[in-house]
Amino acid sequence: MLNIDDIISDLTGSAEGITNALLKTKVLLFSLEAKDPVTWVNYELNGYPDTKFLPDYRILQARILINANNSIRSYKRLEVPLDHLEGEALKRAKQCRIDLSISQIEQLLKDAHAGDNSSFQQSIPIEYARYYARRVDESYEITRIYKDIAIHGLTSIVTQVRARLLDFLLELRSQTNNIQGDSMLEKAKMVDAAAIFSNAVFGHNTTINFGHNSTITVSNTIKTNDFNSLKENLQKNGVNDNDIDELHISILEDDRIATKSSNAYGPKVSSWYAKMIQKAANSTWDIGVSAATAVLTSALNQYFGISS
Repeated sequence: MLNIDDIISDLTGSAEGITNALLKTKVLLFSLEAKDPVTWVNYELNGYPDTKFLPDYRILQARILINANNSIRSYKRLEVPLDHLEGEALKRAKQCRIDLSISQIEQLLKDAHAGDNSSFQQSIPIEYARYYARRVDESYEITRIYKDIAIHGLTSIVTQVRARLLDFLLELRSQTNNIQGDSMLEKAKMVDAAAIFSNAVFGHNTTINFGHNSTITVSNTIKTNDFNSLKENLQKNGVNDNDIDELHISILEDDRIATKSSNAYGPKVSSWYAKMIQKAANSTWDIGVSAATAVLTSALNQYFGISS
């Protein structure tokens, strides 16, 4: 099995881009039988087959520019006014949906930096020219129309993919470290990689459409530092009152630790978490290990306000 630390190293220390890290993550996810996240990885590697599947970070702001001329004047990169549009039509006109593979985006960035270009262009079919450039005088022939996107928008896509993938791998490593065992593969199979992935990559309160009737839904019902809402959530998921009381004590004891990290569980809560996973593995908690991991991770992260 691939070493999680190796992929993290690729994401944080490699100058070769993130395609290699995505490929390694795909192998890792298949090993963990986490099929839904593989779809996202494939989309980033190969490009998105339909813009309806695009995540928000791939929808960028754009301007519509034209090249136009008549017998007297010639214009290049002329921005057209869009005040004749409104609602969804105006919104679509000012957006550019980037469905390219991550390697294509990285190559565009390399080419742009080599040529000292500050923008990326997406052509619009010439037959739509007068629809957008309605206020351009009819005496002008429009020879080209396109959307102009600041190059830093493409950089932000690469950064978002890198950061979200890194969040997933760091959380996966953190959770496997809390589980007893010698084999990283066996420990990783005891957690719900798909749930960790959906929290890390897409966040709470999100429904992700992967196509082929496949979706992941992440819910958020627990208020930060509100133990009653945490208790209610755990009770609904079959955690008995004794274990919940033990968790409460663990939280109070960890609160006394002044140097406790704000983005991680304290030692007492970590120990409680590991014990609950072992109970699921030993069937003393009537829930599967994968489901237990998803329930506890989501609940505790929401309670502590830890961003996944």
